[in-house]
Amino acid sequence: MNHAILKSSILMLVFTAISIFFVAGTNQNTIDKIQSNEKEYLLSQLNQLVPNYENDILGDAYTKNVNLYGVEQNLTIYPAKKGNKINAFIIDHFYPKGYSGKIRLISAISSDKKFIGMRVISHKETPGLGDGIDVRKSNWIHQFNNLPINQFDFNQWKLKEDGGQFDSMTGATITSEALVNASSELISLFENNEIK
Repeated sequence: MNHAILKSSILMLVFTAISIFFVAGTNQNTIDKIQSNEKEYLLSQLNQLVPNYENDILGDAYTKNVNLYGVEQNLTIYPAKKGNKINAFIIDHFYPKGYSGKIRLISAISSDKKFIGMRVISHKETPGLGDGIDVRKSNWIHQFNNLPINQFDFNQWKLKEDGGQFDSMTGATITSEALVNASSELISLFENNEIK
């Protein structure tokens, strides 16, 4: 009887070891694929904002620790260059106060002081309402494209219902306001030379 228990225990141990091996292998392959897909998506969004650069934009990226939106965060900054001159800064940041939590964004600001635009990299906003911030769902975010910031007026960088220049998404005022605030505070930081 002890021999049967020992044999069963050894078989269970071997089965468990083989299962762990396959699960670990699958997990590693999945992580690598997810990271590769995230990198491709980020690059596609960078290219949408600033398509004509000549440098290795991912390789030239650097980080900067700043207090943004009342939160300490490490910004990743992608300098878009032509020749040796930086034409634009694309800033990877997050806004902590979306309707459903943190919204990860990239925002592009040109060296000649234009807010080129922004794209949402990840969010948890309500499907069918707040997810309209995603360029794959609607064109709402395009209203931020190519706005001059050298005469930046905080009174206009608000939703229309608050006396500003930006439309809000129907049923998603908090999400709309989150992106307006995110861009406004980022521009302020840029203008104070705290990002470059």
